[in-house]
Amino acid sequence: MTVANLYLDIAKEDLNASRILLNNQCYSQALFYTEQSVEKICKYIIIKDDIIDESKLKKEVRHNSTKIFDILIKYILEKRTSEQCFNDTNIESFYENIKESKEYFVKLRNDSKLKEIGEEKLDEYDRELYFYSKLNKNLNTEYDFMINQPAEGFLELLKKMNLLDNETLTEVESRLNNPAEKDSYLNLINNIIKDLPKYQNLLMAVITLATIFSNHWESTRYPSQIEKLKPSDLYNQEKPLIKRLGNFHRHIENTINELETLNI
Repeated sequence: MTVANLYLDIAKEDLNASRILLNNQCYSQALFYTEQSVEKICKYIIIKDDIIDESKLKKEVRHNSTKIFDILIKYILEKRTSEQCFNDTNIESFYENIKESKEYFVKLRNDSKLKEIGEEKLDEYDRELYFYSKLNKNLNTEYDFMINQPAEGFLELLKKMNLLDNETLTEVESRLNNPAEKDSYLNLINNIIKDLPKYQNLLMAVITLATIFSNHWESTRYPSQIEKLKPSDLYNQEKPLIKRLGNFHRHIENTINELETLNI
């Protein structure tokens, strides 16, 4: 098991702890462990995709989920040029949604009056998360050639994206033309083609979850600076987020399960 996968296992444990605490009306603690679960999912992606290695993550970021959120947002936005094989029917809205999430998160972080996400916005996020989980995972017509002619299509896409130097590109082409290696390469290519749009949708789900929960990493553990109240005074069963916490637990569980099965 990789270090990244260990973080995903811890995310599951944190989620389970949150459910137990919620069932026992320990609302601030339940929210804290929900945030911890989402934080571990973000760390899983950061380590798995080699954005930052684990030692640097521990030393420079530690448990500050706002920093983790910012790192993940920056990475996804900068990754745009190398992910043109994402489903083009969603690609523009995908990045617009990420930018909107970042802007809203900055407002939440900087404006004390916006610390709590309202019911209408939570309903919107709930619908978005459901939508991402149900999105069609097939590529659109523009990339059908990759499915019908995977070897030629994959090479064409690599050249179009200009991701590899000529020497590496020649090596890939040589292996695809080698009967002894072609089948294993085609299987790998088909898996990449099949899974990338799904990974895009999962990344968007993680960003949405981080937008909802990252702002609570401190307020669920320490007295509030403005109201001078302890966490249990701030979070109760009447709060919109607490009311919907069980539903968001299901979204988190689904995201973890999908990331585990995707394995790219």
